[in-house]
Amino acid sequence: MIGMDKRHVLKLTAVAIVSVITVLFAMLLLSEMIDAYRGTSITLPEAYASTTASDVRNRTEEAGEVYERVSVSPENVAEVIATLTRPAAYTHSALVELRDGGIISTAQVFHAVRGDVSAAVRYTDGSETHAVRTGETVYLWGTDADLTQYPVGDFSADALAGFPTYEVVRTLDASSVTAAAYTLYEGFSCIFFTTYDAELGLTCDYYVDIASGLLVYSETRRAGEVIYSLQTLSIVRDTPSDEYFRLPDGRVAGTF
Repeated sequence: MIGMDKRHVLKLTAVAIVSVITVLFAMLLLSEMIDAYRGTSITLPEAYASTTASDVRNRTEEAGEVYERVSVSPENVAEVIATLTRPAAYTHSALVELRDGGIISTAQVFHAVRGDVSAAVRYTDGSETHAVRTGETVYLWGTDADLTQYPVGDFSADALAGFPTYEVVRTLDASSVTAAAYTLYEGFSCIFFTTYDAELGLTCDYYVDIASGLLVYSETRRAGEVIYSLQTLSIVRDTPSDEYFRLPDGRVAGTF
């Protein structure tokens, strides 16, 4: 969060995790699509069916061995995270769930990054929304909404997809980090850490893949109840195709 006091970063990040999807839909005037998220199953469109969970497992054993020799702790996890680098280009697909009073909203999200241009395609059963972010503009459209655009402001690539930004730990006091370790998660060599915001009563877990520098799992809890989760389905470290960044008028964002 550019220009914000560091002591407020955790609070703002936690709030953003819970609200960014709602904000995105409100901007698109797609509030009716939120109802479609509730309790629906996800059918992956054929055009995006080529990536699988096995695609992400192209890391090296050496990467894990380096971090296994480091004793990762709440006191040094920020320094360890600072050594990770995200790819310049990749496609990250994940299952995202929001829970509120027994209502579960589920979406499958494809997040494509190509330099400073990013795109998010969000699928539910029978509907989809698109968002593309360049250095200056955010473009939004969906199944029942025409193309609209807004100044990018502080709207990050992660916020576009509704994904937490794990690098926030680098700005926090060590007292906000309650656990940290090197661990394996679903076969990924990960840096794990947990943050806690006493004011909001939110606990957030992060599992960051060492090889790709990308988040493979995250969970936010309030009073022990999960209110947000992200489960990675695939990470492909190749340049995404133009189709992710193509606007409804045929233009490709980032090329004009």
